[in-house]
Amino acid sequence: MIRHNEIENVSFNEQPYPHDEDYGMCVECGGNKNVILKSKDSKKVKERKKRNKLGWAASTFFEARFGILRSQLSANNQAKFDALSYENKIAIIAQMIEKGYII
Repeated sequence: MIRHNEIENVSFNEQPYPHDEDYGMCVECGGNKNVILKSKDSKKVKERKKRNKLGWAASTFFEARFGILRSQLSANNQAKFDALSYENKIAIIAQMIEKGYII
């Protein structure tokens, strides 16, 4: 169990509390909003930091859908999808979920 403080609980002081039963979500799973991206970071470091900022749970949720979407694309569009940045892939998946195309 995590402590209800700003260091351990990603939802600390949020109202209404977004989690059931008053259980919080740790920053490893729920994301660390304090991660800072630097322009001098390598591409791999930036992607790792973006995953840490998003959190394990959300990263896994979105990444599980990358392959589903990719498998439905033509070869040309698969190449375009592969070339997209991590955050653009997530934005596309989020939009498709919001519109009800995938769950």
